[in-house]
Amino acid sequence: MTNNQLHNALFELLLNIGTSFDFKESANNALLSYIQQLDCAGIILYEKNDKEYNPIVYKPKVLQRDIFHKKVFEIFIKKLDTESDLFKDNLPFIINKNKTNYYIYKLENFGFLLFIKNAIAFENHIIKALRTVNDKFAKSLESCRNLEQIRQKDKMIFRQSKMAAMGEVIENITHQWRQPLSLISSTASGINILMDYGKFDEKELKPLLNDIVDKTSDLSQTIEDFKSYFNNDVSKSNFFINSLFIKTSNFLYSRLKKANIEFILNNTNDIEIYSYKNQLMQIIMNILNNAIDELEKLDLERKLIIIDITNEEGFAVVSIKDNAFGIPSSLLNKVFNPYFTRKEKGTGLGLSMSKEILEKYIKGTIIVSNLDFVFDEKEYKGANFTLKIPIN
Repeated sequence: MTNNQLHNALFELLLNIGTSFDFKESANNALLSYIQQLDCAGIILYEKNDKEYNPIVYKPKVLQRDIFHKKVFEIFIKKLDTESDLFKDNLPFIINKNKTNYYIYKLENFGFLLFIKNAIAFENHIIKALRTVNDKFAKSLESCRNLEQIRQKDKMIFRQSKMAAMGEVIENITHQWRQPLSLISSTASGINILMDYGKFDEKELKPLLNDIVDKTSDLSQTIEDFKSYFNNDVSKSNFFINSLFIKTSNFLYSRLKKANIEFILNNTNDIEIYSYKNQLMQIIMNILNNAIDELEKLDLERKLIIIDITNEEGFAVVSIKDNAFGIPSSLLNKVFNPYFTRKEKGTGLGLSMSKEILEKYIKGTIIVSNLDFVFDEKEYKGANFTLKIPIN
């Protein structure tokens, strides 16, 4: 290979390294490019896992069934255990077996790269030039691994947050169903008693049965609403943000009523937005549940959750405030931290995931502050969450 050919080959190799943030795709692309540009019989990527080195990508894949290269790598590992300086000047460790040359390069903070070259060995200038390419490859693999770990952690936190939200929603279903079930039961019992005593008037039957039908219809709608909340649909759609708050407050109706909390849609422009409906509903549910938790602890003349929605330069700006006296100033900057909670049985995931979803996927923002405000000519103090959501 001439210097000019080597320059072009190295340039192609560098172009094909780090073209993807997906670990497997990035490794496959790079190894394929190595094979094409260097005329190798094969190449294997080994990753260090604790004290073991595992082959994770083969090119060509048929090498996966080949036993001989495994024996060669075992010879290398034995040398590695006994000799500390196998990679002087970052050059490869070379093994020659059965007219085949094996070049093992160290990939810093990752593992090793094994090149298999039949008959014709690599020229010295190629061996040296590959050091720069391999360094970039090692850094690219490390970055991909780090991103993959972050993604896995995000998925785990999201699942935990969803499970915590599911528990709260099931509790809300329980509260929401009690009243209509009680009414259905008492109506049916009343009809039964009247029939037993022979005082039943058939003219009274139809309105009573209509009441039962109405209540069962309400129960059915509740199930549909909660099903839509847990739908994994991540597509965007057009919807009015007011309707989202009405629907979410319906989910929480029993909790709000039991705690005697007034849910007030105050200055609300009915803004149509194009966004992720279910994800926004989860964010709103998390914030409202936290507000209810704080207000339930207090004995107040009026307990308020007040919603304001305004249209500001392409954004729907939503304010969700309560009158639960606010968050201690020393804790304000920790509210969105994963696993931070002031609840006895809280997971500390609801608000951290809300911030993650809003900023990463919806491309909005969320901030929290303590606010003194006036409502119905009376002064109050509480926490205020401000969401800025892109309209399109």
